[in-house]
Amino acid sequence: MHPLIRVQVVLTVTLLPTMASAATVTGTVAWSEPRAFGPVAPAQDPEVCGAHGPLLPREVRVDAAGGVEGALVFVEGTDGAPPPTEAQVRLSHCRFEPRLLALVVGSTVRFRSQDPILHNVTLEGPDGVVLHSATLVTAGQVTPAWRLTAPGHYRVRSRAGHRWMNAHLWVYAGGAVTVSGQGGHFRLDGVARGPRQVEAWHPDLGLTEALVRVETGTAAVGLRF
Repeated sequence: MHPLIRVQVVLTVTLLPTMASAATVTGTVAWSEPRAFGPVAPAQDPEVCGAHGPLLPREVRVDAAGGVEGALVFVEGTDGAPPPTEAQVRLSHCRFEPRLLALVVGSTVRFRSQDPILHNVTLEGPDGVVLHSATLVTAGQVTPAWRLTAPGHYRVRSRAGHRWMNAHLWVYAGGAVTVSGQGGHFRLDGVARGPRQVEAWHPDLGLTEALVRVETGTAAVGLRF
């Protein structure tokens, strides 16, 4: 793998006392060299797009200790997957919120505009082909529910002049997936014992991975690019 920028992942693996064959993986996603990304000036609809502060085409939520919020964390080696869900992404001040979602195959997603301007939302499948497109012209409009039928990385874009707008949907059929919270902390439940590859991905920081052996007791591993 070729990470886009230096990232550090620190993992702790602890066995659940009630499941001898499964573990809970906890850890922290951190950025070892935090720096700010410059904003863009919205040429299209500035009275709406710029009303909520600077627009950042690349945005990393990082705390004083370097913990990264909003990174996808994935590990294989679990029994099945949770049931599909119904997700919703907001378009607010020319941003997608949330910008990153992890969803099970078969889940659906809708996009709701909170902006009184034209948005054109497109959903690209893992092969880059546009699967769905919808035009939203007023606040409160919602796209149809678009079903995600295959695993992989889906990209969401706006094609109405707001070139900085993007979101990412990671769709999976098995394994344990989560998105890191405040301080970069995460928790993955139901991980089977044995050697496991843990991956962390962020839209602006790239991909990093670590191999950890899940055994009785506690194990820790650090990975740095």
